[in-house]
Amino acid sequence: MAEVSGVSRRGARLGRGLNLVFDNFWNGGAKRPKESHMDRTPQIAALPGFGPGVHLMTPEGEMPVEWLATGDRVITRDHGVQPILWLGRIRVGVVLDADLRPVEIAEGALGDGCPTHATWLSPAHRVLLSGAMVELHAGVGEALAEIRDLRDGVHVTGAAGGAAHYTHILLPVHDMVQANGLWAETLLLDAATLRAIGRDLPAHLLRQPSLRLGHDRAARLCLRAWEVRAMRGRQTDAVRDIIRHVA
Repeated sequence: MAEVSGVSRRGARLGRGLNLVFDNFWNGGAKRPKESHMDRTPQIAALPGFGPGVHLMTPEGEMPVEWLATGDRVITRDHGVQPILWLGRIRVGVVLDADLRPVEIAEGALGDGCPTHATWLSPAHRVLLSGAMVELHAGVGEALAEIRDLRDGVHVTGAAGGAAHYTHILLPVHDMVQANGLWAETLLLDAATLRAIGRDLPAHLLRQPSLRLGHDRAARLCLRAWEVRAMRGRQTDAVRDIIRHVA
């Protein structure tokens, strides 16, 4: 069983080599440790999640995700400084499915200083892209793409098997934060996310109309896998040579 330190723990056996454990924080108050064992779909492992060592930009400067908790503030792309409403930490046991393994982005893989150093994200975590190819194929100046669709086998690669650690962050609105110099999304409370972790979120939080309004749509157009493939052409081409990250 996966182990984790935290004020509240919930474990889940998922099969296919997945074990998940949540650390829940709410308003800085500790909850009595509680365990439950529930079968959940493997999609929960592919929620937008920041890997170990990722630094997010805050009003006080860059902070490791491991140092952040509910109530802390981060700087977003569209809405300035925003508080963290909920923060979940997940440890995924040995991942047998390669599509669910973390993705490693090498330093500078998406442009100069993007990211500032090697960065790990969950495979479905979306990053902000722009450039002529985005405008040509999507008709917008900026769009979000899942990081797994940007794998080129050299600069953006799937991690080897083993355990993975993710930090998931919920803000009042769906937005993007700077993660090691990359603009990467926070949690979007869509139907898939609610199916995966809705039971772990405070009930009174979900009842807030303002939260529903802030999550009624994604912050940017979300590209499908085939759209990203069309932009990239040859999958062996370096991502930074085809699609540039937004500075």
